[in-house]
Amino acid sequence: MTSTAQITRTTATQPVSLMRSVNSEFYKLWSAKLTKITSLLLLILGCAPVIAIVRLAKIPLDSKVIFGTWGLSSIFFLVIAVAAVSAEYSHNTMRTTVLSDPRRPRAFFAKFLANVVYSFLLAVVLVGLLIACTFLSKTPISYSAQDFGPISAFVGLFVGVAIMGLGFGYLLRSTAGGITAGVILLQFLGLLVLIPVDFFQKTLVYYLPANLAQYATNGSIAVPGVTEASVPYNQAGALGIFVLYSLVILVLGMVRFLKSDV
Repeated sequence: MTSTAQITRTTATQPVSLMRSVNSEFYKLWSAKLTKITSLLLLILGCAPVIAIVRLAKIPLDSKVIFGTWGLSSIFFLVIAVAAVSAEYSHNTMRTTVLSDPRRPRAFFAKFLANVVYSFLLAVVLVGLLIACTFLSKTPISYSAQDFGPISAFVGLFVGVAIMGLGFGYLLRSTAGGITAGVILLQFLGLLVLIPVDFFQKTLVYYLPANLAQYATNGSIAVPGVTEASVPYNQAGALGIFVLYSLVILVLGMVRFLKSDV
């Protein structure tokens, strides 16, 4: 049986640090069965429509064909991030996480950094596979230096979704609740533009998350009445606003985590 003195010596020789906490959180994230299954489904279901499009299309395509997977793929990033937090609450292991690192802010940022790194790596792998899929096209699809910006934004958007999911996980502490809130914000909030009010159709339309993501990658918003000249930001600005939304939700989740009982 381990004595208190032994525990004290172990703690003294191996003090808790941010890097140790990040390594621990990354291992927990990667070792979770849900993470592995969701990541695999993301890669399969993300590539399948691109393969179908490039093989069946009878017209020349450009590099933007890979961005068509945004709507579906973003949900998988959301699920992984929300579950990374909510699973600990549902399995009553969040208290153990907090006890292992007495500083809650450090524990929070460790999980944040682990999820950002994992989502970034997963997004890079997904983009690499999507680009590889485009080479199956009957008509060659070429890439140039001009595609670097939109493709980088594509990766950044997925990381933004992961940050958003992490925030919803801490804020709602429910897998179903966090995923539902994220899907509504990302996919269904655009229904507000159907309301015949100028604020929704002429102002809010530019700042809806789905439209921000569309403009960040494609440089256009497929909404009647919206022209490229009327958009009040550039592609980098669209990505920045999207990430800002995610950070606001993350901060709200952090406040609840720091101020309430786990």
